[in-house]
Amino acid sequence: MNNARNNQIARNIYKKILVKKITRKDTPEVPRQSTKKEADIRREGTASTSVREERSQTIQLNGELQNVLDSVQRYPQKFKYTKNNTFLTDEQRKFYEENGFIVFKKLISDEILNQCFLYLPIRQRFVDICTKKIAPQGNTILMKDLELAKKGKTAEYLYYKINDFLYDDVFIQYAACKELLDIVSSIIGNNITATHSMLINKPPGSSSDASRHPMHQDQYYFPFGPPEHVVAAWTALETINEENGCLFVLPGTHTGKLYLHDYPKINDFLYDDVFIQYAACKELLDIVSSIIGNNITATHSMLINKPPGSSSDASRHPMHQDQYYFPFGPPEHVVAAWTALETINEENGCLFVLPGTHTGKLYLHDYPKGFRRAISVHYVDTNCEFFDFKETTRENIAHEIVQMFAKKGVKLSYQDIWKYKGRLIRGPPGNFQKYTSRL
Repeated sequence: MNNARNNQIARNIYKKILVKKITRKDTPEVPRQSTKKEADIRREGTASTSVREERSQTIQLNGELQNVLDSVQRYPQKFKYTKNNTFLTDEQRKFYEENGFIVFKKLISDEILNQCFLYLPIRQRFVDICTKKIAPQGNTILMKDLELAKKGKTAEYLYYKINDFLYDDVFIQYAACKELLDIVSSIIGNNITATHSMLINKPPGSSSDASRHPMHQDQYYFPFGPPEHVVAAWTALETINEENGCLFVLPGTHTGKLYLHDYPKINDFLYDDVFIQYAACKELLDIVSSIIGNNITATHSMLINKPPGSSSDASRHPMHQDQYYFPFGPPEHVVAAWTALETINEENGCLFVLPGTHTGKLYLHDYPKGFRRAISVHYVDTNCEFFDFKETTRENIAHEIVQMFAKKGVKLSYQDIWKYKGRLIRGPPGNFQKYTSRL
């Protein structure tokens, strides 16, 4: 069915090419008067020339038709997450479609990045904002690490993020960078609104959850979509690695479902007379012995009781490898048993695993040892759809954000808060610029 449709598209284009060539009007030459013999010779030569021209035109048209067929049929109905334009190659589109991310090295000029965060012994803009030498512009919000505040840290050693910088005269140069927008337009189209902008400055030495962020899906927090009409740009402002906290992605998960983003917190119980019955259950120990052998010691026991309605980081737990915290091993001599005490699903927080990762390396799980500095902007199709979080698992998120902005004197619905945070970057205004509530 798809091939038939693509062939029809190609034929329609072919007809347009043919009509254009046939109806083209060249200025005719005025023939001179000639003798009958000259006319006969000219007619004979003209007939031969006409045949050659007709054949040449047929070959040219067939070649153009084949080019149309090639372009239409190369990836029939294949690209869902990218657009047809000249800024991404077919291979780049294929990679993004399959993985959900793509890397462009040196896309943003050093001039723009240096203005956003200059690494010279002078008071750059970020530090000037942190020390209030420059007043924040627009909706800019400074995020501080309360644990570092208790230690007396200040300026760039205290503030770990600037949110919503789209109306800052300097930082907007990153969000409006042409080279970046050309790539963005290849994914969400030419009508572009920027939203959810961040300058990340995670200081070293923090033991607070304020500067940690569990594995997550950005779309979980957005009251607009569909997801393929939203994309994020993330640029490191210095060398980023496992030591100071690199960006981590799970390729291909953009094509899957949206998971619940509340995770359980845990406690120990091994010397409780009742709970130990679980740890010592014969049937369970028989399975355990099949993995680590018959000499078994229980450790790191947990009874998980995550209350409903909580959205604080206290009840969340990032993706992790248990072995990272254990001073014993090897890993194949350690195993965990996990049993649900009631129906567990995405609504109340199911166990989440990455199959096969037990055979890989152990990743860094510590807090950053150095600064982790990056700049990020989410872009959305200006004419995207908006939806309500009421009576969904994300209702508590919307409520918290609405309350936070209300305290700052901005009383808007959750959907309109995102419009308030955003800024039109390319193309005409659309749904993202239409408010349903008043400031």
